[in-house]
Amino acid sequence: MGLFLPYQWAWITDRSRIKLVEKSRQIGFSWATAYDLVRWQCRKKTALDSWVSSRDEIQARLFLQDCKKFAGILDVASSSIGEKVYKLSEDKSVTAFEMSFANQTLIHSMSSNPDAQAGKRGTRVLDEFALHQQPKILYTIALPGITWGGQMAIISTHRGKHNFFNKLVEEVRNGENKKRISLHKVSLQDALEQGFLDVLQSKLPEDDERQEMDEADYFNYVKSQCADTESFMQEYMCEPADEIPDFDCVLETEVSLDRIPEEFREQIIKETPNAEIRGNKLVQQNKPKLPTWKDMGLVDVKKWKPSGVVEKTISKTEAEAKLKKGFSIQDVQGKQLTISDQTIHWRKNITEKDAQDSFGRLIRLPLAEICVQHSKEIWELPNGMRNYILDYINKNGKRRGVAVSAHPNGDVNTYFTQDIANLNNFRKGTLIYENK
Repeated sequence: MGLFLPYQWAWITDRSRIKLVEKSRQIGFSWATAYDLVRWQCRKKTALDSWVSSRDEIQARLFLQDCKKFAGILDVASSSIGEKVYKLSEDKSVTAFEMSFANQTLIHSMSSNPDAQAGKRGTRVLDEFALHQQPKILYTIALPGITWGGQMAIISTHRGKHNFFNKLVEEVRNGENKKRISLHKVSLQDALEQGFLDVLQSKLPEDDERQEMDEADYFNYVKSQCADTESFMQEYMCEPADEIPDFDCVLETEVSLDRIPEEFREQIIKETPNAEIRGNKLVQQNKPKLPTWKDMGLVDVKKWKPSGVVEKTISKTEAEAKLKKGFSIQDVQGKQLTISDQTIHWRKNITEKDAQDSFGRLIRLPLAEICVQHSKEIWELPNGMRNYILDYINKNGKRRGVAVSAHPNGDVNTYFTQDIANLNNFRKGTLIYENK
């Protein structure tokens, strides 16, 4: 176990069919997983390839470089890192980075397109799972790949309370765990208690300010660097945020140029889409940003003329009965939404922790209906999701905001915000309806 900290070794030695870790950022899980993958892939009796899904091409390539290092440490024969293009359709393809072993099997590492997982057998590693564009679809397509053997390892920091990753965690922790997932949790505090700071300081330059810190100092240092307490709790303490989502979350990956081998550096920089050099780092965005209300010259929601809608509520019992029966509503463009316990996203796998939040949304169910039927604006995202937004006056005479998100798979989410400015977060993509 000399190379690894206790939490890493617990992960490496867990041979459950499906294992999942909710983790702090940057505590060495991808590194440990690369070792885990190589030591099992190189065995003579291993017959199936392994497939790694990373959030972008930079991370896909770097993961295999870590695998290559461990192949050297374990003294097992492996090929150099190659590339292969998999055609998904007439106009879509994905590049995989590959290395082979003496047993004729390969490790394939690629970006996170779920379609790339279809029809392939063997171990799956779903790295930064919650950051994928469609984590539920990725899980659904990847799971059948371990039918004939192998393991599925899901690794991620949280990305919101309503993300499918958190639903899996809650199902294990508070449900029946029908999927038989082996759950690990490692916060920054956990990592520090198990020796993480010593390892970090051994890798840092001698003049780095963190060299003089103890565990408490480092914990407070990281916390002070975060945007706010909620961000710190989500990114480092495994507590998912319950916030108005960013429906166009453009993810950035930073990689120090020093970490990219010189022989590959020029090629990687040239071939990496949406990338630029910032100082001594290569920074990649996973996609171009969507147009927003600002780009279109629209006014801030705070300057909207009030809609005149007044808050309407019903009892919790009445709302639950209505959802159990199910009902349909039609938006201003004639599109039908089905609302029930099976489609309301926040009613699925509900836990005691969610009860208070669920109560507030339940009693305001009529307000969500009004939002769809009498929207101020409707925005559509490239994946077909629609966001309906509306302002209203609550029972205390205060102006508030409501939004309803209708997902292409039929799921529905409702959001209620005290700060009406938060409705601007939903105003991205294509404006398909505006009530002037």
